[in-house]
Amino acid sequence: MKKIHPVKTCSPLSIVLLAATTLSFVGCGDASIAPVSGKVTFDGEPVAGIRLVFSPILKEGKSDPGPWSSGMTNEAGEYSLQTRHEDEGAIIGTHTVAFVYDDRDNIYKYQEHLREAKQEGDQAAADASQKDIDNYKALQKSRPQAPSNNYTEKFEVLPGGTTEANFQLPE
Repeated sequence: MKKIHPVKTCSPLSIVLLAATTLSFVGCGDASIAPVSGKVTFDGEPVAGIRLVFSPILKEGKSDPGPWSSGMTNEAGEYSLQTRHEDEGAIIGTHTVAFVYDDRDNIYKYQEHLREAKQEGDQAAADASQKDIDNYKALQKSRPQAPSNNYTEKFEVLPGGTTEANFQLPE
């Protein structure tokens, strides 16, 4: 029986076309994505621990606006965006920007721990859970809050990107 060697049976043109097709999928990143970073402040002070979610607005004649991007602020209020596909930046074009504290579900976790500790009769664990709840509520009160849960802003990501995508949260 004769062995078949696919590479030997392919023409040089087929190999070049296959390589070009493969490289087009691998590429050097998406040219329609630009780096975006900036700072979030409230009353002139940096806001730490808030996630910015950039959602591209669908352009007329298109069926997919592209991937959303997000970034979390550090203690200095600074952030950098990454797409949901982990590319650095955001799709070029207009975005709706939402501001979200990621740890909002912590209160439910602390309340569940408190409930379990009470059921088990573990007063030390119940006291610790109650302290976590009180600390979290104090943290929530100290944070700047958007005027409503639906607060968003618009931002235009231009080719070349920006390091000045700065936002001042309203009072």
